[in-house]
Amino acid sequence: MKNFTGAEEIETVDPQFFMRRKCHIFAPCCTYGTLNKFNAHHLKTKIVIEVANGPTTFSADEILLRKGIHIIPDMLANIGGMSVGYLEWLQNLDHVSPGRMTRKLREQQKNQILQKLGYKIPENSPLMKALKEGSKDIEIVHSCVEEFTANAVKETWALAQKKNISLRDAAISNSIKMINDRF
Repeated sequence: MKNFTGAEEIETVDPQFFMRRKCHIFAPCCTYGTLNKFNAHHLKTKIVIEVANGPTTFSADEILLRKGIHIIPDMLANIGGMSVGYLEWLQNLDHVSPGRMTRKLREQQKNQILQKLGYKIPENSPLMKALKEGSKDIEIVHSCVEEFTANAVKETWALAQKKNISLRDAAISNSIKMINDRF
């Protein structure tokens, strides 16, 4: 933030010393190997959330685990971004937005439920308009990301607890199992 217009410079600190400050959550949003055997022992935090890809080396991972610092590995912390990338890939395969793929089906399902409950909805009513419009693409993306994330965290946490292993080891194990199951 140094020399950024509109920001007040409070203190300029070398990043290596900044990492020594006590905090609840430390999120390295930088390059591979930022946390390593030379600086991991200085970290004074409860949780590391790896926002970047591979910011923690194997040696640093061992040091942090010995210190009792919980690590949310990059492959779990970044699942939202990966999910959106997957949805974009699916959309690009058929050049169809997620909402268009399911909108008509959902409209028919909602209409059938209401009819079975004895409701007849006039074609020009606001309710029928809402049924026909269905969910917006962004709502579908948010729903999918939430589902992917919740499932990944639940499965990873359960395996980590069951096997008494780190979240990183559980995430890697789950990934290998998924690949093995598909191929």
